[in-house]
Amino acid sequence: MPVLARQIHEPFTALRSACGDRLAGRAGDWLLQYAPGDWGVCEQARFAAIYRRAE
Repeated sequence: MPVLARQIHEPFTALRSACGDRLAGRAGDWLLQYAPGDWGVCEQARFAAIYRRAE
């Protein structure tokens, strides 16, 4: 399933619209968007093992 992803190079937080959860990421983590307002955070090593660039 395609997701939008951006690597963030400083500590960050993101608010999910569903449930109002606040997600926290560290420098180098990836911010993922599954749908509008539906966010996830993934550390670099896990991101590299699971995701691949769409072609």
